[in-house]
Amino acid sequence: MKNILIALALIILLSSCAYYNTFFNAEKYFENAQKEALSADGTPSRSAVQNYNKAMKKCGIILTDYKDSKWADDALFMLSQCLYYKQKNYLQAKQKFEEVILYYPKSEYAQRSHIYIARCERELDKEKAYKKLRDFLVSGASQKYLVEATNLLAEYYLEDKVYSQAEYYYKKIIDNYPKSDIFEVAFFSLALLYHRNGEYPESSQIFEEFLKIRTEKKNKLNARYYIIYNDLLQEKYEDVLSGVASLMKQEYRDQELSALLILKARALAKLGDTDQADIIFEKVINENDKTLLSAESSYWRAEMHFRILNNYELAIEYYNNVRTQKATSPFVEDAVSHSAVASQIVQYHSSRDNIELQQLVSEQMKLAEYYIEVLSLPDSAMVVYDNIISHRDLLMLRLDSLQTELIELKSKLSVDSLAAISDSLATQPDSLIIPKDSLTIVLKDSTVINEAPPVIKPARSDTISQNITKLQSDIELYDNEFIPYVKFVKLWLLKNIYQDSSRTAQFYLEFRADYPDNKYSCAAEELMQNQEVEFITYAAKQQREELNYAIAIIEEQPDSAQIILQQIAADSTAQFYHDAIYSLGYLQYFIYRDTTAARPYFDEILTWQNQSERTNVISSLYFDGKFLKLQRLPALVERERRLAEEAEQLEADQLEAEAPADSTDDEMIIELEELEKPESRYMPDSDTQRSPRPKKP
Repeated sequence: MKNILIALALIILLSSCAYYNTFFNAEKYFENAQKEALSADGTPSRSAVQNYNKAMKKCGIILTDYKDSKWADDALFMLSQCLYYKQKNYLQAKQKFEEVILYYPKSEYAQRSHIYIARCERELDKEKAYKKLRDFLVSGASQKYLVEATNLLAEYYLEDKVYSQAEYYYKKIIDNYPKSDIFEVAFFSLALLYHRNGEYPESSQIFEEFLKIRTEKKNKLNARYYIIYNDLLQEKYEDVLSGVASLMKQEYRDQELSALLILKARALAKLGDTDQADIIFEKVINENDKTLLSAESSYWRAEMHFRILNNYELAIEYYNNVRTQKATSPFVEDAVSHSAVASQIVQYHSSRDNIELQQLVSEQMKLAEYYIEVLSLPDSAMVVYDNIISHRDLLMLRLDSLQTELIELKSKLSVDSLAAISDSLATQPDSLIIPKDSLTIVLKDSTVINEAPPVIKPARSDTISQNITKLQSDIELYDNEFIPYVKFVKLWLLKNIYQDSSRTAQFYLEFRADYPDNKYSCAAEELMQNQEVEFITYAAKQQREELNYAIAIIEEQPDSAQIILQQIAADSTAQFYHDAIYSLGYLQYFIYRDTTAARPYFDEILTWQNQSERTNVISSLYFDGKFLKLQRLPALVERERRLAEEAEQLEADQLEAEAPADSTDDEMIIELEELEKPESRYMPDSDTQRSPRPKKP
């Protein structure tokens, strides 16, 4: 009996050692995978994935062969972590973490699983992640995991730039959990939060306090780096240079040394020593080739040439080098957009003698928008807008000059023409003298009789007249479109960017006085009243209301609708002229059923450009001066086609899902059968659905 007990104990011991060794190996594989650095795109390396796979295999053995062992909860939790880190399979990982909570509710891993579920939700649904963490904070979990959840919640708010909430949770850790492992992280993160939020003095103050606590040397070096960075952003360039010189004596990490050199170069550039700054930028690029640091150095080098030296061609070259150095650099997006601005400036300052007015103004507008949206330089945009406005004066000077030249030219032509006529009528005395030899005629003199002084041809006059007409058209475009739009944008800048109420009010009054019924000045009124802005004149708004009213009553009160529509259609330049003509054609054809009256409207509609929807409808009713006899309206044909396609797709989906047909099929078939019934007349009844019916604009 004793031998049997010893044998059983030995078996149990060996079995215990077996699954412990299995879990121990799984743990080693997992730790090795965690030590591997992530690739440039944030995914685990190939060797890390292999280690995660090995760990998952070992965990699977425990969960299959030793599912009742004390290592089962460890194995399931580790398996869940592998899914989370290996392939970023957040949905499957979330399900496994939920299994840990379900099957091992009293395990410490159950509490950690709540936090990991929030991490998974972060990638699937941000709001659910926030809710999960906030709920966990009031769940009564142990302090260790409450602190971890609080810090994670703060991190997420910081990433999403909800700084007030991030600040609240970081301060909560600092005030309530000063002895926790996360205390130092929260302290540093709070200072970093102020830095990212542009509160540089506050950030430096927190970092200075952070330097007083006991922490690792690298953490203190990082804090000092951000203090110098804050000085740079506060334009304390001399302090930056002295701070860099001091910190470089203690910094021992190569990457951080290069980061300090970038700060130094940026400060030197601002102080005017661009040559030395350029040397440092190039040094960092060469010593950190194809890294995030070289990409960052290329970006700031480009910024120096763009903003300080105004060497736009060279700036473009360095901007393009950012992506070349590191495609995943956070500076790539700004480099691309700033390069586009630099290219636009180069194009703007290039020769524009032969450029069309519309293209010229379009380039200027685009450049101004770049200054506002990309570079956040509203002052530069204002300069561009003022140049657009002032260009009208140049056009007026050119117009006056040409008009004066034309008057002088016409006057000269008139005088020369009269002189030529006078000379041609005058008889030369010598030409009438006949020599003694009556057969001899002096041909030379007789030729002179028909010669007249040279007359200036009218070609020059025609050219000047054409140029005058073109200039007058351009000036009218400036007066009605370009300048009012530019003034509207300037008003928007004054109100929303500069937030200068007095300048805004004064500018608005002048704008409305100069352009009382322009669509942009009308929009300015809506802007000032914080209403939705619409570029349309008051008269056009009134006309639109009348048109909408006519369309609304076109079937019940066609006579009244016709009167309103005819009044709108009387002016071919009216904004809603096309709508009125189309509605009148519709009324005559579908309501009055008067094809003779509809014909002129249809003829005009078919000549319209950029009105394809309407011309296509009319073409289906009317072709080559003749009305087509339709068995059914194009709208019904199109509707039948659409429903047939939907029915076919529905049937295909059901076959694929191998599910029984539901009532939707029957309803669809009934509807199709109804559509297939032939129409009794080619003219539809008044209650028939009409696709060509006018729409309210």
